Amino acid sequence: MPPLNISHSRRSAIAARDVLTLIGTIALAACQDAPSAPSVAHQSPAPNTAISGGCGITACPPAPPILFVRDTNNVSYIYRAYPDGTGVKRLAKGTRPAWSPDGTKVAFVRVVSGYSQIFTMNADGTGVTQRTFGAAKHRDPAWSPGGGRIAFSGTVKDASNLDIYVMNVNGTGLVRITSKTAVDREPAWRRDGKYLAFTSNRAAGVDQVFKINVDGTTHIATALTSVLGYTASSPAYSPDGTKLLFNFQPLTPAIVGRGSAPCGMAVANTDVTTLVRIESTQFPCGHGSFSPDGKQIAFDSYDSAGQGYRVFTMNLDGSNVAQVTPTTPPLAGRTSDTRPAWKPPAPQ
Repeated sequence: MPPLNISHSRRSAIAARDVLTLIGTIALAACQDAPSAPSVAHQSPAPNTAISGGCGITACPPAPPILFVRDTNNVSYIYRAYPDGTGVKRLAKGTRPAWSPDGTKVAFVRVVSGYSQIFTMNADGTGVTQRTFGAAKHRDPAWSPGGGRIAFSGTVKDASNLDIYVMNVNGTGLVRITSKTAVDREPAWRRDGKYLAFTSNRAAGVDQVFKINVDGTTHIATALTSVLGYTASSPAYSPDGTKLLFNFQPLTPAIVGRGSAPCGMAVANTDVTTLVRIESTQFPCGHGSFSPDGKQIAFDSYDSAGQGYRVFTMNLDGSNVAQVTPTTPPLAGRTSDTRPAWKPPAPQ
């Protein structure tokens, strides 16, 4: 067969077409080999900020929020904020907020006719419902891991004694857990729901952390902390149930200079056989609450401007301190932000 007779212009067009085809093939291969956009887990966007990449053109879900109490001129309201300080919102009048384990509801305290009572509400501040009544103190609510009960401290059965009680969320089924001539307060549920850690001054009038069985049959508590010269209070379990965080302060406060120093909290295993004081440049620090992943702590501390207490976060070793609620000049009296409660992880 004789060779094809192709004109010079025709050969040029074919060559140009082949070059374009080769370029397209190389570009396609490059796209296939290029790394994909990072997933949401690797993004750190501000809450409700639309970004390109992992969340597409939609807004990424906000980080788990932190509840706290803002007190101005002795009037307390429960607020919510995201860890980066955005999304600050007032929810309801009250104090001592505690998340339900699924993060949909909040238990808290409000004074009614001169007596502190336990209330619940939805996480957005709606559906406020009173759960305890009567001429007695009801404080420090803590939601059980299963979500069906609330532990609290109160004078329900004894006007001269502050004890730990457990009730159903609707206020029924009241069980007295402690019965001691002492101030028992700040209960915290262990992850298995069988024990409560709590603060008590039953040890020679000095606050220490104890634990007790929740069935209410023995009323016998076991000391978890008993370090001579120190007080321990405000226990909080980590989400995975392996750690216990609490205020840990010397009876005679030391003078704190520059650099890292014990800030006023300690973290231990659940039986407190090992204890590590948290050292940080932030001082003082107290009323800690674990982040959902258990890697950070929200706590309250005095701000550097001397305006009052604010909410901060930091790593478990005291590093990476970040202020959550802003320092603002008081407009109508001194304002403080305390008692943070970080939203728990989503149920598995």
